[in-house]
Amino acid sequence: MIDVGLFDPLVRALLRVVRHDPVKIVVGTALLTSIVSLDGDGSTTFIIVTSAFLPIYLRLGMSPVVLTCVTATANGMLNTVPWGGSTARAAAALKVSPIDIFVPMIPAIAA
Repeated sequence: MIDVGLFDPLVRALLRVVRHDPVKIVVGTALLTSIVSLDGDGSTTFIIVTSAFLPIYLRLGMSPVVLTCVTATANGMLNTVPWGGSTARAAAALKVSPIDIFVPMIPAIAA
């Protein structure tokens, strides 16, 4: 996905919107993380989000810890999708469908 530039248009659009406003940059970080996390792969999410936003955080003097925490929080929340690794492993261990685990969590994810 990274090699073919799948997320490049999305990253460029987000970077145009957030510009140099630290609050918008943090919200943009969470938004990009949420979109990329839909594939259920945390490592891909961190690679894409960090490569897009770390230079901006450093240039503006923002703490990279904020980048890490926002990315981890959004990724952790969306890692519960039925096709994500943790939900699939839990479903296999409990011998239930991943949907049986995911559906009750939808209100918490939405909140």
